[in-house]
Amino acid sequence: MNGNMNENIVLPLVTVIIPTYNSEKYVIKTLESVRNQHYLNWEAVIVDDGSEDLTVQIIEEYIQNDSRFHFYRRNVEKKGGNVCRNLGIEYAKGTFLLFLDADDLLAPYCLEQRVKKISNTSLDLGVFNMYSFCLLYTSPSPRDRSLS
Repeated sequence: MNGNMNENIVLPLVTVIIPTYNSEKYVIKTLESVRNQHYLNWEAVIVDDGSEDLTVQIIEEYIQNDSRFHFYRRNVEKKGGNVCRNLGIEYAKGTFLLFLDADDLLAPYCLEQRVKKISNTSLDLGVFNMYSFCLLYTSPSPRDRSLS
């Protein structure tokens, strides 16, 4: 034992579920925001609902060297984001789930703070503040600035 009391602590797995459909403009930034988490014990379950643009190719290329990403394609009649989220739940292995749309971003500390906040509770659901994807490209509104 080297004196590190935290060495035997097992951090809960967080599954980030991402439904996609024709998301080629945003999906790389979304996936980068997941990959850049300070909290490392996560998996991302991406479920595509039959994209007709380059979304599938972009995702397949981006995730090829990171086994934490799992990609599933629906090649049947389009059903929408909710069906993809439900499929993501079926594939999820995590203790905690986080739903993330393909045009959303996570701050690098997002999973770490959420796990810390919810781990020592008996809650079945946590609701947290989010920022808008468009804040990358526009000035934040007074309401958004107050959230920082």
